Amino acid sequence: MAVYTGWELFKNHFKATVGSSRFGLLWEILPSLFWCVVFIYIQEGGSAAIRLAIGMVIYQMITDSFRSGSGFFHKNLPLFIQKPGMIHATIIHVTIHSIISGLFKVPIIYAMLLLFTDIPFHIVWLYFFLVFPLMIILSLSLGLVFSFASYLNRDLTQISYIIPLLILVFTPIIFIPENGFVSVIQGINPFSHWLYLLKGLLLNSALQVERCIFLTLGSTVIFGFTWKFICYTMPYVAEEAR
Repeated sequence: MAVYTGWELFKNHFKATVGSSRFGLLWEILPSLFWCVVFIYIQEGGSAAIRLAIGMVIYQMITDSFRSGSGFFHKNLPLFIQKPGMIHATIIHVTIHSIISGLFKVPIIYAMLLLFTDIPFHIVWLYFFLVFPLMIILSLSLGLVFSFASYLNRDLTQISYIIPLLILVFTPIIFIPENGFVSVIQGINPFSHWLYLLKGLLLNSALQVERCIFLTLGSTVIFGFTWKFICYTMPYVAEEAR
C-alpha cells in the first residue's frame, strides 16, 4: 500500500512540476549541461575539463538528492502530524524522485565521454544505471538524517548550505590530495569509492566485483537503517513542532 501511495505521490508531483512547465523535462538536465559547457569553454575541451565536467554532473546528482532529504521534515511534517502512516509513502516518493532525477544525468555523461574523449563505449557502462541509484540513496540517507537533526536544532539548518561544499571538498571530484586531513577523509568517504569504481568501469572496462558488492550492501543497509531511524524519530519531531 505504501509503495502504491508513494508512486502516486511521485506521479502527482511530477505532473505538477514538470508537466506544467513550458520546458518540461529540460529543467532536469539544464543545470548539468551548464556545468559541461562552462568547463569545455574554459579549457577548450581538454581532457581535464571533460573529467571535471563529468565530476560536477555527478556532484550535482549527489547534492540534489541530499537537498531532497534535508528538507524532508520541514516540507512534510504537517502531513505526518495528521496522517503518521504517510511517512513511508513519502519516503518512497522522495526516493523515486531523487533516483529518476539523477538518472536523467546519465545520458549527459555518456555524451561527454563519446563526443569529447577517445574512450570506446563498452557494455559495462550500463552499470551506471545501477551505480547511480545506489549513490543517490546514500546521499539521500545523509540528507534525511540531517533533516531530523536540523529540525531539532534550527542553527543546523544554516549548515545545510555548507554540506554540499564539504561533499565537493571531501570527494575526489576537483582535486585528490596525496596526504593530509582532506586525504584521510576522502579515503573513508564512501562516495570516493563509488567514484573509483566508476573510473574503473570507464578506463579498464571492468567491474570490480568485490568493491561493487561491498558498496552496494553498505549503501542499501545505510538507507534501510535511515528509513527506520526517520520513522522512529518522527513522533519526537512532531512533539517538538507542537
